[in-house]
Amino acid sequence: YTFYHSVNVGIIAGILGRWLGYKRPALEELVLGGLLHDVGKTQLPLAIVNKAGKLTAAELRLMRQHPLLGYELIKGFTDLPRSTQAIVLQHHERQDGSGYPYGCTGDKIHTFAKIVAIADFYDAITSDRVYRRRLVPLKAVRLLEGLLDKFDPTILTTFLCNIRACFVGCLVRLADGR
Repeated sequence: YTFYHSVNVGIIAGILGRWLGYKRPALEELVLGGLLHDVGKTQLPLAIVNKAGKLTAAELRLMRQHPLLGYELIKGFTDLPRSTQAIVLQHHERQDGSGYPYGCTGDKIHTFAKIVAIADFYDAITSDRVYRRRLVPLKAVRLLEGLLDKFDPTILTTFLCNIRACFVGCLVRLADGR
């Protein structure tokens, strides 16, 4: 799951970056950051990363260390852009300070980390997990609409407006099978 999720986040972050008007090399940095955002999970026990049930409080505390663990893992790589380090460290920070690991707010969060945070959240809720079923994309969009205080409103609005346009003309299967 983590491999596919990381690839998806990289792709979604790159697309969102394009919608926001970024060009190369910024788009390449966004994709790289998306690919590496969860690298800190490689430092956690697989039993926790792949646990089928709800995490205990202690396991959740450990899981919430993965941004710091990932940052520590890559900070010495001088050929990685600074933005990649920021993405790895801050992809779970939220505009209102409710995120982790530091509870950063607003402009204290790197813009690329804000972009990857949205890509990460969207892919996570539209993917099947061992402990819950995925949301269909339109339900995911509705959920994200209610989170303007958690994510950068300009970036999230750009994502929501453009992702909706992607659904126009798509075939869907109704609950009755049609």
